[in-house]
Amino acid sequence: MGIFEYSMIFILCWWLAFFLTLPFGVRQQEAVDGAAYPAAPQKSYLKRKLIAATILAFVLTFMVSWIIQSGILDI
Repeated sequence: MGIFEYSMIFILCWWLAFFLTLPFGVRQQEAVDGAAYPAAPQKSYLKRKLIAATILAFVLTFMVSWIIQSGILDI
């Protein structure tokens, strides 16, 4: 596999990991102002989620590429 295949697997794994980490740690606002939407989170912790998604994507990319190269899954 070349760099293009690895990068495509990483991008797909990163988006999957990012959408999986989005709901973690989200809490709704307790006191709602007139300008805030009631379901808006207090803090989104987006930097933590981006870092976690990147680390998880590296692990998933390694696992998927190992499965493809070992012959378990033939694409």
